[in-house]
Amino acid sequence: MLLLDEPTTGLDASVAAGVLDLLRELLAEREIAVVVVSHDFSVIGALTDRTVVMRNGHLVESGLTDQLFADPHHPHTQQLVAAARS
Repeated sequence: MLLLDEPTTGLDASVAAGVLDLLRELLAEREIAVVVVSHDFSVIGALTDRTVVMRNGHLVESGLTDQLFADPHHPHTQQLVAAARS
């Protein structure tokens, strides 16, 4: 298992894209489970199949990443998705 805590924070866009490409290759090649902690929905979308949304230390929503981004149910998740789109 690999734990990634904000893996692209502080990187410029081209370096971040390279890091995400490298991580995707590594995860696919080695079939490694990964836990990604991030506020960046593009990072979450690039690296995960399932997403858990937390607020104040509590789980408020979980599901398949693409479905959760397309149709969030919890008000907090709706706010996060709306902010990521703008």
